Amino acid sequence: KFEINPHSAVMYMIDKATLKTDPGSIAGFLHKTPELSKKQLGKFLGTESNHAILNAFLDKCKLSGLRIDDALRVFLASFRLPGEGAIIDYLVSSFAKRWHSANRSRVGFDMDTSIKLSFYMMALNADLH
Repeated sequence: KFEINPHSAVMYMIDKATLKTDPGSIAGFLHKTPELSKKQLGKFLGTESNHAILNAFLDKCKLSGLRIDDALRVFLASFRLPGEGAIIDYLVSSFAKRWHSANRSRVGFDMDTSIKLSFYMMALNADLH
């Protein structure tokens, strides 16, 4: 069901009391269920109305203590990026903000630099592949 319509699948599970309605519970399910379509997961997380779920999902990735490049790999390994540039920008920007928040005391640069680094790494990766 998730493969066809991720939003409907999540709502179905909530209606059947299989899943709680809070973003942390939904993100936990999405994060620990590897058999879900990575393509659909990327679309679901990239929907701005699911912002709280995306933030909770990022928290499940345990970004604290990881270098930004390693953390970005962990995050991107869990789903497939959608093809739309605006959604990619949204996901990468959300990642960078959450990573910076989790590592603020360990890094010597601000959130804007975290965002720029994340986009530069994405661009470099695209150029290499």
